[in-house]
Order: sequence, then structure tokens, then C-alpha cells
Amino acid sequence: MAVNSKIFNLLLLIFLIIIIMFYINKNIIYEKYNNDNFNKKNKWIILLTTAVNNDEERKNIYINSINKWLNNTSFDIFVVESSDYNFNEIKNDRLHVYTFKFNEKLSSSSQYESRSILNILNNIKNNNNNNKYNDSTHILKVTGRYYLDNIEEVLNNLDNDKDLYLQIHRSNDRKWQNSEYFGIRKDLLEELANTIKDEGLFEHKLYNFSLDKKYIKFGPFKNNVRRGGDNLLLSDL
Repeated sequence: MAVNSKIFNLLLLIFLIIIIMFYINKNIIYEKYNNDNFNKKNKWIILLTTAVNNDEERKNIYINSINKWLNNTSFDIFVVESSDYNFNEIKNDRLHVYTFKFNEKLSSSSQYESRSILNILNNIKNNNNNNKYNDSTHILKVTGRYYLDNIEEVLNNLDNDKDLYLQIHRSNDRKWQNSEYFGIRKDLLEELANTIKDEGLFEHKLYNFSLDKKYIKFGPFKNNVRRGGDNLLLSDL
């Protein structure tokens, strides 16, 4: 009987050890899974497109917007300026200005904006020292005159597995997707810009581009700045 009792106690001890090891491993795996998901959180940078064109009012709108992005968020702000203006009035380590000037007449603002995007992407690729860009996973492209209130918290709470993050202004009938701002996986932005650089409207091209992508809509954001082309005010951007 004593031998049987010892065997029983030994088996019980082994069983308890197995249970404890299972519990520990389960928690380690669970913690690793949560940490991995946390580490996969989107890392955003902001890309602002601007074109001062010797317009003092437009320049001041851009400066005001850039300062809001710098003062109210922790993001690195990339500005691509297509009329060779440098924004020397603003000094901040998180501001990266890429400036050039178009030497040709293009058919619409969509072609100017898409080629501006391709220009800055090409410049960044040739400068491997820009760690903030290299570390990012997603880009929020915004027309330079706009600042989006509370955007950092909004982006941090969006699903992290989407290709595109789009404005609420979308029309399936017109095949139209507003493009004052949109979020995009970094590796997809060049592909999108290349579809627009020679012809078409950004809004139609972005709509078509989104059809086979995973996307969600987010916003709106309160806005009191008028559009540059038609002077329209979208109070809910």
C-alpha cells in the first residue's frame, strides 16, 4: 500500500507540473501574441502637398496649417512644395520640406499633385538617412491647406490592417472618392500616383484604385478653410 501511495503521489505531482507548465506556456504565447499585435500598430507620417506660386494668401494658409500639424501632433511632417518655396519661416526637426518647380504645363491639378508625390518619394528613396520615413508603415496624404483636428488619436484607433483609409465623401454612382486627405500603406502610394500622373482626376483614380483594396472610411473633420480651385468650403471634410 505504501508503494502504491508513493506512485500515486508521484503521478499526481507529474500531473500538477504538466498543468502548471501548460498554464505558463499558454500565458507566454498569449502575451507574445498581444505584443506582436501591438508592434504591428500602424506607424504614420504626414505628407502635405503645397503650391505657393507667389501667392501670399496661399502661403500664409500653408504656414498656418503646417504649424498646426507640428504643434498639435507628434508626427513627422513631410511637405512637397511644387513652386520652389522652402518655408524657411518654420524651424522644426520634424519638418521635412522637399521643393521643386514644374517646367511643363499639365492638364489638371491632379497631374501636378500626383507628380509632386512621385517627386518626394523619389527624393526620399535616394536619401536612405530618413529614418522616420523608413520606419513608417502608412502615409496620410493631406492637401497642404488643411489640418485635421484630433487626427493623432483618430489614426491610433483605426483598424491597423487596411490598405486605404478614405474620406466619407464617396459616390459609387459617379465613381468618385474625395482626396483632400487619405491614408495609404506606404508601399502602395507610388503605384497610386503613377495611375494619375499623365491623365485623369485624382478622385476617379483613387476610387478605382480602392476597388480591390481593403479600406475603411473615417472622419469627417470640422473645417473652415476653402478649397484652392473653386473656393468651395467643405465644413465637414
